[in-house]
Amino acid sequence: MNSRSEVLIDERTADASGFAPHQQRVIVERRELKDRLLKLRIFINNSPVFRTLSEDEQDRLGRQMLIMQLYLDVLSERVYSFLPRCDP
Repeated sequence: MNSRSEVLIDERTADASGFAPHQQRVIVERRELKDRLLKLRIFINNSPVFRTLSEDEQDRLGRQMLIMQLYLDVLSERVYSFLPRCDP
């Protein structure tokens, strides 16, 4: 997913009430994961505490961040597929 698609998803799903219940759950899951991933990214990139962790723990958190990004990408693709298509 590119950043334009991500912005479109965020805009079109701000109010998820128009989606089917199973789609609403995916939308909420994506929002929550996106928030957790942002917090982890900030912790890794900006927190002095991160640098005090062992190399092994830093590695685990880095791998966790990568996996969370992959998971977010899949959820974003799913949500994007829920959006109505606009014909040019």
